[in-house]
Amino acid sequence: MQAKRMELPAEVDELLSTDTDRQNTKALWAALRSCFKTEEEAVAAAARNTGTILPYLNSPSNIYGSFDVLVQMLGREGAVDVCSKNPGILQCNPKILAREEADKIVSAANSVDFFERQLGLLPPAVRQNLDKIAFFLLAVPVAKRLSDCAGQTCGLSA
Repeated sequence: MQAKRMELPAEVDELLSTDTDRQNTKALWAALRSCFKTEEEAVAAAARNTGTILPYLNSPSNIYGSFDVLVQMLGREGAVDVCSKNPGILQCNPKILAREEADKIVSAANSVDFFERQLGLLPPAVRQNLDKIAFFLLAVPVAKRLSDCAGQTCGLSA
């Protein structure tokens, strides 16, 4: 069965690397777009989690199936709310997602939304280098301890 395809809006196309398979991405875009009332909402979801429309990370059947599961659990408005806050949920295997409790899905979406909004307040240079900052903040106390204990056994009483 051939999945429906839709042309990618310029804002979505700009999110992709040049070697991303556009034909399969168009099928993922059509699936994602079907979950939202407006193209703007779908573009915002794609920008929030580009992995949702990457062919090597997702499939149209995951998007359609997961959204259907969410609609059954939460109603259409609740499903759209969850997908707006956490578009990555559309990468789930629908059969496994159906085993989850609705309140836990909503709670997880709210958590993702909260943390992404907090990270969004950080300057881009900080956001893009959080891994390096965390490493540095963890490495400094370890290096200090190693320096303080150089050639000795630290923390043991004689």
